[in-house]
Amino acid sequence: MHDPAIEDAYLLDVLKRLLDTPSPTGMTDAAIAVVCGELEVLDIPFELTRRGAIRATLAGNARQPRRVHPWTTRRFADAFETSHDR
Repeated sequence: MHDPAIEDAYLLDVLKRLLDTPSPTGMTDAAIAVVCGELEVLDIPFELTRRGAIRATLAGNARQPRRVHPWTTRRFADAFETSHDR
C-alpha cells in the first residue's frame, strides 16, 4: 500500500490553527469549523452527524471496506498490523 506524502509545513499550520482555536471542554463548534474548512479546501466530502461528529469520506481502491469481525480474539493492534501487511 502506498503511503501519501505529508507536507510538514501544511500539517504544522493546521495543527497550530487547531491548537489556537478556543474550544473548552464540550464547546467544539470553533474547532469543528476549522476542520470542516480544511476538508472543503481539500475537496473531501464530509457531513456532520446529529451529535456533532465529522464524518469524512476518502475514496479507496477496494469495492468493500475491510471489516474486523467481532468474534475475533486478537487485539486491535494485531488486527491492524495484519490488515496492513497484506
